[in-house]
Amino acid sequence: MHLAIDSGNTRTKFALFINGKIKEKHAVFNNEASQFLLVYLKKNKEIDKAILSCVSSLERVFISTLKSNKVDHLVLTSETKLPIQNHYQTPKTLGKDRIAMAVGASNFYPNQNMLIISFGSCITYNYIEKGVFVGGAISPGIYQRFEVLNKKTANLPLLNVKKNSPMIGVNTEQSILSGVLHGAQHEVNGFTQFYHQNRMLNKVIFTGGDAIYFEGTLKNTTFVHQDIVLKGLKCILDFNQIS
Repeated sequence: MHLAIDSGNTRTKFALFINGKIKEKHAVFNNEASQFLLVYLKKNKEIDKAILSCVSSLERVFISTLKSNKVDHLVLTSETKLPIQNHYQTPKTLGKDRIAMAVGASNFYPNQNMLIISFGSCITYNYIEKGVFVGGAISPGIYQRFEVLNKKTANLPLLNVKKNSPMIGVNTEQSILSGVLHGAQHEVNGFTQFYHQNRMLNKVIFTGGDAIYFEGTLKNTTFVHQDIVLKGLKCILDFNQIS
C-alpha cells in the first residue's frame, strides 16, 4: 500500500493506492493535517511507501511522522528523478504540484501535446510537449480575485464563488461576479486559443478545486482530471523505486 501526500497552501490531500489505483482519498485543512496523518498511519499499518509534495510549513512534521512509523518515503524536490523531461529554466522555483500534474498527464496521454489548467489558489497553465515540461503561466485564482477587490477598495464586499453569474451586472454583487468569473473564463479561453493556434495541441486538461466553475466554458474539448496531481506523485514514486 502506497500513500501520496500533496500539501498545498491551505489544504493537504492524501491518496491511498492499492495495486496502482486510488482506494481512498481525503482532504483536510493544513492545521489538521499532521494529526490526520499520524492517526491514518496507525489505522493503515500496511502502508510501506509514501511520496510527499509539500509547499506548506508541514514538511518536517510529515517526514518525522513517516519515519517514526517506519514508512519508506520520497520527498519531491527539484532534484527528484522524473519520468518526463523538465525544460523549465528555473526548476528550483517550479511548483511541485505543477510538475506532478505534468507527470500525471503524460502518464494518461503519452507523447501528446497538452495544456493543463489548474484552478486553485492560483490558476496555472502548464504546457507539456510530448513528454517535456516546457512552461506556462500563473495568474491569481478565483478567491484571490474576490479578495483583492475587497481588501484594496473601500466599499466592495467579499463574495463567494457563484456559478452562472450574468455577463452584465445590474448591481454591485453581480458586477463583481461577472468581472471575476467571466474575466477568468475569457483569460482561460485566450490562453487555450493561443496554444491551439501556435502549437499542435492534442488535449486541454482541467484540474483543481475550482475547475467546476469552468467546465463547459471552452469551445475546444477539455478533460477534467481532479486526481491528476496525486496520480502524478504515484508515478514519480514508482519511477524512483525506493526500497
